[in-house]
Amino acid sequence: MKATCAAVWNFACFVLINAQASLPISNIAVTQSSPGLPIAALTAVNLTCEVSGLGSADSRLWMMDGQPLSTDNRITLSVDNSTVSFNPVLLSDTGAYQCTASNLVSSKTSDAYGLIINYGPEQVSITGPDSAVLNSSVTFVCSARSTPACFYTWYFNGKEKARGSEYKIDAVNSSNTGSYSCLAANPVTGGTSIAEKRLDVTGVGEPPAPSSLTSQQVLVIVTSIAAVLIVSGLTLSYFGIQRYKKKQSSNQNNSQLDPGQKSSNAAANDGPSLYEHITPTGQRETGKIRKQRNVQPEGFYTDLELSDESLYTNLKR
Repeated sequence: MKATCAAVWNFACFVLINAQASLPISNIAVTQSSPGLPIAALTAVNLTCEVSGLGSADSRLWMMDGQPLSTDNRITLSVDNSTVSFNPVLLSDTGAYQCTASNLVSSKTSDAYGLIINYGPEQVSITGPDSAVLNSSVTFVCSARSTPACFYTWYFNGKEKARGSEYKIDAVNSSNTGSYSCLAANPVTGGTSIAEKRLDVTGVGEPPAPSSLTSQQVLVIVTSIAAVLIVSGLTLSYFGIQRYKKKQSSNQNNSQLDPGQKSSNAAANDGPSLYEHITPTGQRETGKIRKQRNVQPEGFYTDLELSDESLYTNLKR
């Protein structure tokens, strides 16, 4: 009796198993080992290919982004391929995962399961000007590589100023000169990173400090200054030489004159002041000269050496 019951049971089990294998697979899905929890980089993650309903799966095949999944020491499969394990999971594992289950009568592929790896922040940076003119507008933008997106907090000279990826100053003044910092924080990974940028505010129309000159620019400036100095020196030397030659020529001409000519020239030069009161017929003027100078007429006139004989003749009268 017992043997009969055992045989009947085994037969029933055989029939049930074959019946399930002969039924089509109706439901299949990819699930995560810790559903609802975000996945951070460098943690362990398992994905399972679940088949439910009357039909069962004889085999399972995993795919990533439409291509067969490659395994290695970090990515492994269970004995029946129902589970794929990532230990640890990396950013490169981000993608769409699918499972295809098959039996004797059917084959079915699951919907894509998006594996999102949370990481960051990395490569935090601030974009914006290094200098600004007084009363102008300035906008800084903070960015970072991160999943999910980071929360940003702005600091100026160590004091918190604002929150968000952008920080704007409508009209800068001298008090806005200083160091600006952006703190990026990932709400899932808990990671933080900071970037800094300095702003210098210049006066109205005042340009930023010029950059240092190159060696070629310095050479051009020095050469130009030297050329100007050389030309100036040559010009001054030329005029000095000409003036010296003119003076020497004048001295040489004077040295060639005899004493009479020199006296005549001197008298001619001094004529207007010496003879301004003397006229050929002016006896009254002559009397004045006698009285003022207290000299004899004849002696006075005879001592005069005049180049003009007509004037001398009149004086003798």
